[in-house]
Amino acid sequence: MLKPICPIILGLPGPVLDEETRAVIKELNPAGFILFGRNIETVEQVANLTDELAGLSPLERPLIAIDQEGGRVQRIRWKYPQVPDMRQFGMWYQKNSALALEALRTQLYLMGHELADLGFTLNFAPVCDVATPSMHDVIGKRAFSADPGIVGTMASAAISGLLAGGVWPCLKHAPGHGRAEADSHTALPMVNAPLDALKKDFSPFIVNKACPFLMTAHITFTELDAEACATDSKKIIQDLMRDQWEYTGVIISDDLGMEALEGSIVERGQRALAAGCDLAIVSCSDMHNPAQMDAAVWAEIPSLAALPSLTHEAEKALNNAPALPKAQPNMLPEAEARLTELLAQFNADVAA
Repeated sequence: MLKPICPIILGLPGPVLDEETRAVIKELNPAGFILFGRNIETVEQVANLTDELAGLSPLERPLIAIDQEGGRVQRIRWKYPQVPDMRQFGMWYQKNSALALEALRTQLYLMGHELADLGFTLNFAPVCDVATPSMHDVIGKRAFSADPGIVGTMASAAISGLLAGGVWPCLKHAPGHGRAEADSHTALPMVNAPLDALKKDFSPFIVNKACPFLMTAHITFTELDAEACATDSKKIIQDLMRDQWEYTGVIISDDLGMEALEGSIVERGQRALAAGCDLAIVSCSDMHNPAQMDAAVWAEIPSLAALPSLTHEAEKALNNAPALPKAQPNMLPEAEARLTELLAQFNADVAA
């Protein structure tokens, strides 16, 4: 009899798997894994780690994830250390839309290729949040633009680039983090904007609803559900995202360890799954020092075995994710040369 799959994307303590970590993984049987700076040292080390994790995965196509957006959210800085923040691409779009989209798609293609070559299958990008004057800096320049149309168009280019490079993309943070004035890592943001304003924030997600993965935001939107944050809200996940947006991909809760949420890790996971999330991230990161692991959270990991197992619907959505192309190293030199030309043109356009 097959062991039930725990619907968790699990963070790990360090750059290698010791016997204790292997034992926890085998007992919990998590659906996937996520790597952070504490797990990344060298190319060879990361490739060996992801290879071992793929062997421990209960899924036919392993979920091995990372946050690699560009700008300040970039865990790996070897081949392409200076990926611009997404706001720069959004600003360029307003001057030269065709070249900006080509540059973004090419940059994300190269990023995806590097991640796939290291053994990753899922990248938590692009950010689809629409910027606002009052938003917290936790999003800041990670957002493409204050124009929902530009955000949606640029997110589409990012999605196509990552898929072509060989990793699945993930829209975040639905239904939109741009109006939040607090950092959900450390507090629960409350957004009181009217529905007409919120609908503008929804549009980049709706335009890109074919994206195979979507991440929720730990934010309470009083106009949508005054009683629960988006991650824990059936009104938002089921009624809004599934029914109104017609989103059919895999919905992933943002990190359960974030201080926007209350209760034990198991209680947080139960609420998110009951609301309609297919999977939930448990990064085990210290929210006040993300480079470090939170030992207290790691100690709670075995208790996650009490969560309901991966649903049939979630497994179906995972199986419906598009096939990832095999690496084509012969295409890299041309793409790298073209990106160099495009970024040079960007600098010239900015200076003009």
